[in-house]
Amino acid sequence: MKHNTRDILIEQFQVAIEKDEFLKSQRPSSLSMERGYLTRFLRAGRWEVESAMEVLRSYSSLGKEYTEYVSRAIPSK
Repeated sequence: MKHNTRDILIEQFQVAIEKDEFLKSQRPSSLSMERGYLTRFLRAGRWEVESAMEVLRSYSSLGKEYTEYVSRAIPSK
């Protein structure tokens, strides 16, 4: 994947996260918007923003119940 394409997808993913009501209701202040963190979810979603959003939503809801485990995990689909 070209570096420029990756940057565009990360930006689109950031916008999608900011607009997502479910994620806002989970833990809005603790969600990292660092490029490396977002890239993990994009990889898990096969570089598709909507798939990455599904992975992030699942990860976020799981994290509420199992914070200790999720904080050490790398997301995957």
